[in-house]
Amino acid sequence: MRTPNHLAGGLIITGFGAALCNLNIFNSPASVGVMAIASLLPDIDHPKSIIGRSLKPIARAINRRWGHRTITHSAVALVSSTFLFALIEKSISGSSPLALIYFFAYFSHLLLDMVTLMGVPLLYPFSKNPFVMPANPKWRIRNDDRRAETIAFCLFLLAALFMRPLFEQGFWTTYNRTFGTLKHVVSEFHKADDLLEVSYQAKVGTEPISGRGYCIEVTEQYAILLENGRFRRLDKQSMVLNKLLPRHTGRKFVYEHLSIINVSLDSLNQLVKDQLIAEIDLSSTLPFFVLLQGHTTEQKRIHEKYLTDLVFLTPKDTLSATASQKIPFFYEPNPRIPLLQNKLQQTQTRNRLYHHQLLTRERDIRQLKQQIRRATDMPTQERYYQQLETLRKTKPSQPDFEAERNLAIEIAQLQKQEKLKNLERRAKLQSPAPPVPPAPPLLSGHITFVTII
Repeated sequence: MRTPNHLAGGLIITGFGAALCNLNIFNSPASVGVMAIASLLPDIDHPKSIIGRSLKPIARAINRRWGHRTITHSAVALVSSTFLFALIEKSISGSSPLALIYFFAYFSHLLLDMVTLMGVPLLYPFSKNPFVMPANPKWRIRNDDRRAETIAFCLFLLAALFMRPLFEQGFWTTYNRTFGTLKHVVSEFHKADDLLEVSYQAKVGTEPISGRGYCIEVTEQYAILLENGRFRRLDKQSMVLNKLLPRHTGRKFVYEHLSIINVSLDSLNQLVKDQLIAEIDLSSTLPFFVLLQGHTTEQKRIHEKYLTDLVFLTPKDTLSATASQKIPFFYEPNPRIPLLQNKLQQTQTRNRLYHHQLLTRERDIRQLKQQIRRATDMPTQERYYQQLETLRKTKPSQPDFEAERNLAIEIAQLQKQEKLKNLERRAKLQSPAPPVPPAPPLLSGHITFVTII
């Protein structure tokens, strides 16, 4: 093929190959220059070609030794020259992205020459048989067929026009943007070396929403975007995500982890002011107040993610507030008194029972004595006498009036102490002591900041 088609076709083939490797051939003038030179370099074996005229001594030497479309149009030249180019580039810049562009551009020349009638001997010098495509010579291009060359050049230009987004974004980014789902954003996020900007279209209920923001975190269930200085969560559970289009920005973001030990609220406010907080986990032994998303809450521990408007507030002085109010008085009974009263009642009941049993026994003894005196015969007297002896031998339970008296005394003492204690409490409530300001809370934990550079 002629020079214009090698340049245009080389642009298409090199751009597509580089896109597969996430390289943008338009990223720098050097990559465009390498692509243009490498796509023409195999024709250095022809002294009348553009590159041959530029390097005529070398072109004549190669042509005289091997001829046209021989060694420079082989896989040996492709691999060896690419390896040499990579070594030179690595020694200069420490990396070799241009070597890939060189490889695809050089290969594009060989691929396009396969479409001509003559073909190229890819296995030269091991074999001189030409490689061609397609196999039917009627479908291949003759060197003097200007019409076919013109049509091919126009097709290459149209393809370059439509494939430019592919060249600039890379193959996989274009692929992920085509489908535009969370899954494809996850794939792009993990492969990217820079910060992604994601444009989204979603629907919350029946209300459509859209926007764009920097992607800070993404999973197959949700994405965290930094949009207009605030974090937005796009969640599949709460909205319908219609389209998510990732774009590389060339910027980066880093996480900065900071440990906090016994820091005051004022110092924390200075620390988090105008900062992007990826995660915060702080706690204190004393309660503190947090202003977050327009709401104030009292907490002893705060553990949140992705905040931009966090403010710590000083706790309210609860002692001074209660001092200005009338505190109601509640009588506090001694819980031991009801227990002792119940025990006293049981003791009194038991003593009454034992006392009644004693009186009944004494009455029975007197009655038996009277019956013995009245008896007229000896057997009857003997029977009453035995009953009397049996009754006398029975020892009834004695009432414990001493325990009853001691319980009554103890209850009276506790009731007196209870009354005095409640009188003292009432007096204290009527004239409270001046309030003591509470100690300021000190927080400990860690904070993770997001910094975009």
